[in-house]
Amino acid sequence: MSRAILYLSLANTLLRLFKCLLLQFMEDLSDRELERYLSDSVAAKWFCDFDLTEATPDYSVFSRIRSKIGTNLLSKIFAIFRDQLKSQGYMSEVFTFVDASHLISKANLWEERDEARKQKI
Repeated sequence: MSRAILYLSLANTLLRLFKCLLLQFMEDLSDRELERYLSDSVAAKWFCDFDLTEATPDYSVFSRIRSKIGTNLLSKIFAIFRDQLKSQGYMSEVFTFVDASHLISKANLWEERDEARKQKI
């Protein structure tokens, strides 16, 4: 395989995982719930670019990619995404169930959970 094909494959995999994290944020799912949701929902597979019969990621993949990106950065990205949806009229405050304090709280929980896993608590 050429390097270009490998880079495209890696970029596609990272984009899929980012879409999984975005779906997790929008649906307020745990890692295990996201794993189950991806395996059961055709719409979720479509959104994250998985084929119908393709295996979806294990729940542990989501925490690893989240720690690589960083929970604070993800929270900022998702807040910007939400604000852009609102400014374009695709989302209104009536349907926003997650506020900024919830984002910060969730980010802290992810960090605490990941730290506890490292220390094997």
